[in-house]
Amino acid sequence: MSEEVLALKKENERLKIRLKTLGREKANLQMAVAMVNEVAKATGLNNVVDHILHILVSAIGGSNIAIYYETQGRWKYTDILGKKKWMDEIDDALVQESISGKSFVKKEESGASVLTIPDFPKTYETWVYPLQVHGTYFGALRLQGMAIEHAHYRENIDPFVQYSALVLYHEVTNIKKLTTAYQKVDTAKKELEKSQERFELAMKFANEGLFDWDLKNNTIYYSPVWKSLLGYSDDEIKNDFSEWERLTRPEDVKASWKMLTEVLEGRRNSFEQEFQMRHRDGHWVDILSRANVIFNDKGEGLRVVGTHVDISNITQMEKELRESEVRYRSIMEATKDPTYICSEEYRIEYMNPAMTKWLGSDHTGAICYEAIHDQQSKCSWCPFSKVMSKKFVNQEFISPRDNRKYLSSNSPIVHVDGSVSKLTVYHDVTDLIEMEKRLQQAQKMESIGNLAGGIAHDFNNILFPIVGYTEMLLEDAPQDSPARESLKQIYTSALRAKNLVKQILTFSRQGSGELMLMKMQPIVKEALKLIRSTIPTTIEIIQDINPDCGVIKADPTQIHQIVMNLTTNAYHAMEETGGELKVSLKQVELGEYDIIIPDMAPGVYACLTVADTGVGMDKNLTDKIFDPFFTTKAIGKGTGMGLSVVHGIVTAMGGAIHVYSEPDKGTQFHVYLPVEKSLSEEQVTTSKIEIQGGTEQILLVDDEEAILAMEKRMLERLGYQVTSRSSSLEALEAFLANPDKFDIVITDMAMPNMPGDKLSAELTKIRPGIPVLLCTGFSENMSEEKAASLGIKGFLWKPIIMKDLAQKIRDVLDGN
Repeated sequence: MSEEVLALKKENERLKIRLKTLGREKANLQMAVAMVNEVAKATGLNNVVDHILHILVSAIGGSNIAIYYETQGRWKYTDILGKKKWMDEIDDALVQESISGKSFVKKEESGASVLTIPDFPKTYETWVYPLQVHGTYFGALRLQGMAIEHAHYRENIDPFVQYSALVLYHEVTNIKKLTTAYQKVDTAKKELEKSQERFELAMKFANEGLFDWDLKNNTIYYSPVWKSLLGYSDDEIKNDFSEWERLTRPEDVKASWKMLTEVLEGRRNSFEQEFQMRHRDGHWVDILSRANVIFNDKGEGLRVVGTHVDISNITQMEKELRESEVRYRSIMEATKDPTYICSEEYRIEYMNPAMTKWLGSDHTGAICYEAIHDQQSKCSWCPFSKVMSKKFVNQEFISPRDNRKYLSSNSPIVHVDGSVSKLTVYHDVTDLIEMEKRLQQAQKMESIGNLAGGIAHDFNNILFPIVGYTEMLLEDAPQDSPARESLKQIYTSALRAKNLVKQILTFSRQGSGELMLMKMQPIVKEALKLIRSTIPTTIEIIQDINPDCGVIKADPTQIHQIVMNLTTNAYHAMEETGGELKVSLKQVELGEYDIIIPDMAPGVYACLTVADTGVGMDKNLTDKIFDPFFTTKAIGKGTGMGLSVVHGIVTAMGGAIHVYSEPDKGTQFHVYLPVEKSLSEEQVTTSKIEIQGGTEQILLVDDEEAILAMEKRMLERLGYQVTSRSSSLEALEAFLANPDKFDIVITDMAMPNMPGDKLSAELTKIRPGIPVLLCTGFSENMSEEKAASLGIKGFLWKPIIMKDLAQKIRDVLDGN
């Protein structure tokens, strides 16, 4: 057979196969068109479902065909066998997965078709198609028991499945729409009823008055609340537009008409105006009126419906708020402490003038830690986290800007939107802390001094007989007596002990020397001459004594003691290296911010400065140098009492002492003593009064027998006639027996049964004007000033030397 014949034969077979395939495809297409036309005839959801099932089983067979679809929030199942059910969830895994958009084919090895199909194979397939419209999956079509040789139907029924899905979706949607429409109508009806109730309640409780103005008929309705806002009952205002015009301020009527015209002409969307209306009792009510215009299709205004709200309280609050803001800003502007406000982002929102002055310029808008503290990141002490929790935070810190200590007061400012700003006030407490330390130091000194004062009392009583008897023995001893030198040493030592007690009392502020108006210059120069003779020539003394320093009230001995103590300390600081000792005295005026200690008053002071170029001290030492018994000197060179005594003397005189020192740079002491305002140096004169005795009668009282005997002998040496008693009660009895016998009474202060001041009072009752001289070694309750206020003519501190006692008696008796 030729090759051409073979080729024609093969081509003929191919054409036969192609013709058979085309015939099958045509038949399938005709079947699909017939199926689509058939389902299109159905109407209603249930009929559509039944048509789809019967058309499929008639066309391609199968043991069971079922449709799943979602309606009214649940799943509906219907199959060819007539089974129907509702489900909350789909019970078939393939169908469940198909709803996500996939088609499935699953082979089954056993089962039988319910339908009678001759010679049907024993192996089947289950086909599952998703039902979707425009990407919305709402169900699935499941075909079970499908013959494997009918597999070509799978593709050919796709158009039918898609069209069936469209028809079914349309029916399901119609039901949904109808159900939703019914639900909406019912809901709308209920909501309308509730809305009407809520509106009526809201209008009542919100106290909003309603008005409805018919523009065509020019009729208006005012609600009862509208009328009550102005104090009227419902029947007191008629529903007439003229009522509004009558009760509204004329200028507000004009402005309202202008705005309403703009709304009617379409130049404004709504009406909102504030105006005032006259209340029934005559006062004006602030009203906020809001309204909308209802237009017809032609754009013509038909009605104006709106509300009136009484905003008088709001207006008043806004006024008060504005006034409060003015007050707040005024306070902030007037505050001397640097104050600023910053946001949560650490940005400065406000700075008062004091803050601007402190920083040198206004940094509003800048980052706080950069502008204020020259930091590159948030300050380690920043309290913003606590302030954010709406806590008030007070803390102390040292500013890197000026190295001074500040008390930072931080308060939260909570804004309407919930954000928080921080209000910070800086108060410079550097000087205050320093003054507190000095106050504590002064209180500590006073406490120790009280203890020392108690010791001084007993010591004075011991010293008094030693001083007195030694003084009388010296007077009796011949000039060439070997005992005279020993007596001089005893007397000198006793006087030193007396001065030591005086220092203790001065330190404790319980005792004072003989205060007198004086010039400091001579005493300072005298002390410098003395110190020059005691220190080596390696130390140069430089003095600058101003001749015009004013007059002070002081004890010359104490001033001498101050100079000697300070210059001696300076000498010790330069003892090994030598250096310069500078002493200056000048007059200064201290203002309110220049005071050194809390109790110090502003005014004119004599300033004594003692400076050295010695070893100096650090701050730890300068904080302790005024403590009693504290010393930086070697053992045997200092007692630690010198500077504490100086401190006691100065503060007792109303002055202050200040020290500045640096290691290896020396030390400076500045002593400030108040100058008497009304006296010049020329008015201060000195006079020397000759000491003399007398022959008058003296009543002498002291409970210490040794002192009593010694004083009696001393007074008799001076020529006086003395009656002595060791008990205040005995003295009172002796005086009562013969009041006119005595010219003067000399009494101790601290005695059992009756102290000296009480004895003086009793004696004065018996004989008014009797001169009394009160003596004491120490007393917390008595001073020279208080004694004078009680009418006591004289006051002496024990131990008393003979010349002082003699002088004081003459002063009292002679009225000096």
